[in-house]
Parts: sequence; structure tokens; C-alpha cells
Amino acid sequence: MSYVDDTGVVFDVKAAGGDSGGPVYYRHADGTATAVGIAIRGDETTTVAEFVGPWLAQWGLTLDKTRTSPMPLPARYHGGR
Repeated sequence: MSYVDDTGVVFDVKAAGGDSGGPVYYRHADGTATAVGIAIRGDETTTVAEFVGPWLAQWGLTLDKTRTSPMPLPARYHGGR
């Protein structure tokens, strides 16, 4: 991560066309992931995401954390860009 503040994060991952509006996850050491934001812009070296928590709170919403299987699959990055 390059920068974090109360509203978002800038991280060192190349953005591609169409990434804006996509989910951004924090990957924990155990491989599980937590949704934290929405990609809002980027370039050849960085992606900027706005945290979703403040918006959910403002609208009185929460993330659905219902498990869809007995054991969640770990999030993995497979590259390819």
C-alpha cells in the first residue's frame, strides 16, 4: 500500500480498463478475504479504492457475510495482467 486515509487506499497494483466499480478485498494471512472498498481509478502503477464502510453506514446497510459453503475458499491472486 502506498497511502491510506479515512476514505480510501492507494495500492501498488496496475489498474486496467473496466476496473472502476469493482470490489477491493483485504486478504488475511490465512487466505480469507474481507471486502473493504470499490476501485475508483488507477493507472499503470497504482489503483485507488474508496472504502465501502462509510457508505454502508450512511445508508444503514451491511455486507452479507452469509457463508455459501461449509468452509469458505481462500482468496488467491492468479495474476495474468
